[in-house]
This record gives sequence, structure tokens and C-alpha cells, in this order.
Amino acid sequence: MAIVVWTFLTEQSRSSDLSLAPTSTPDVMETAKLDPSIDADAGQSLPLNDDVSDLDPDSDSEQASKSVLRNPVAADEFYRRADELSLCAEVRAAMAPARRDKVDETVWRWLPTETADRERKGLDEAIEHLATRCATVPMATSKEIEQIHQSAAQLGHPLARLQARRWDVHTPESLAETRALIDEVLRSERLEDIARLGEALPMLSRELADTGMDAALWQLIACDLGMPCERGSAAWNRSCIDSVAACGTEHLQGQILDAAPERLIPYFQLRRARLVEMMRRRDFAAVLRELVPNEG
Repeated sequence: MAIVVWTFLTEQSRSSDLSLAPTSTPDVMETAKLDPSIDADAGQSLPLNDDVSDLDPDSDSEQASKSVLRNPVAADEFYRRADELSLCAEVRAAMAPARRDKVDETVWRWLPTETADRERKGLDEAIEHLATRCATVPMATSKEIEQIHQSAAQLGHPLARLQARRWDVHTPESLAETRALIDEVLRSERLEDIARLGEALPMLSRELADTGMDAALWQLIACDLGMPCERGSAAWNRSCIDSVAACGTEHLQGQILDAAPERLIPYFQLRRARLVEMMRRRDFAAVLRELVPNEG
């Protein structure tokens, strides 16, 4: 059983000698500007799915679109840009020699030699995979990334909006909008967004939320639905960069379950199987009832 450390790599390293730092650092807000052909003022009032003919009459998606000026293309571009800047900041932090020494001292040295060697090799592989992608990505402060993320929310990106309201005090009205935003993510059937859903869900259920496993649950649901999760995949690389003692496995499932509290694994796996079955039959209403129960 690997040492359970869920978000060890949380500090930001701004060392000027990191090999991933671009030779020139353009203004990050300039690089985040959208293609001139995108009209940022051209809001849309429809859900993100252009074809709404198959939506259930009880779908909550339309309600979430009423109060936000919607531009799905622009919102998606802002969201992806913020995510890329955040990921590359994590990669640069993981490459810092001081960070490596700290992980070695506090985690790897306590593992069996073969296990520690696998972890080091896995981290090196993940960094190598991401190095090319991040080489031309400018460094950005947390505030700059948050500004770009807020722009995505203002333009209607459902995940960005969910993340912005995750810690809000819940009212019947806010829960209705939360349901509508979750519904929008589910109906998009974009596995990379479904994988991030657990990071954005409101703090309603405590069974997994207190352990950090809500995020892991939706990552594995996306894997079960077809998202690549094997060693070297984008999901595996990111999890390796984000976590400690999670780089020695051949699949994202191994990363997550090896580090999970053992007492929670049966409940976690049961919930995972139930939600995957609902998703496969496209019973989004059932998923919503599971995630955000109706008031009363």
C-alpha cells in the first residue's frame, strides 16, 4: 500500500533555471486572448449542445443558460488555456531540484527500493511527456490563471461555473442551477470534462469529499467510459505530477486505488460501478439524483 499523500505538490516553483521556462515570457493575458474571428460579445442562449432535439423534457440544462452571456467557443478556449497554464506551472514545480529532494526525503526514501525506483522512473516519464507541450507555455501567476478561469465562467463554461460556486451556501435556487450545470457537462459526453467533474461538484456529500476521492471517482468513471488512462496518457501523466507515490503503476486506476484509504475502497468501487452504468445508458437524470438530491 503506497503512502497516502493526496496533494503534496501544491507549492509553486518560480526558479529561473528550470528547463521548461520559455526563452521569452510574453504577457500571459495577451497569450490568452482569443482568435480575432471569435466574437466575444456574441452570446448564445442555447445549451452547449447545438442539437437539443434529444434532450429530456425535464432536463435542467436550459435553466443554467439563462443568466450568463454564453459563447461556448470562447468559454472553452479560456477554460483550456487556464488549465494548460496551471498544468505547466505544476510541471515546472515538479522539476525544481529542491522539490525533488523534498519528495525523495519525505516519501521515496520510505518505500521499498524497487518501488521507489519505479516511482522516480514514472515521474521522469511524465515530465518528459509534458516538457515539449509546456516549453512554449508562458509562466503565469495564480491570479492571472484565475482571471482567465473567471472569463471562462462568465462566458458560460459549465465546469468553470461549477468550480466558482463550489463552496457557496446552497439554496433551493442555487441547487437547481447546480443541477443544470452538471447536466450540461454530462450531456456534452466530453470525457475530459467528465473526468474533471469531481473537482467541481458542490460539497454536499461527505462520504468521499473529505478524503479528496470525489475527484478520483470521476476520473475513473471517465476511464471506464473510454478515456485513455494507461501509463503515458494525459490523465496518467497529470495524476503522477499532481500526486506523490503515484507514478509507479501502469494505469490511472492503480495510482488512485493504491493511495486510497482501504476502508473506503468498497464504497468507492460500488459508487463508481453504479454511476458508470447510469452513464452508459445515458440516464443523466438518475446521475443528477445521485449527485444533487432534490430538496424536500
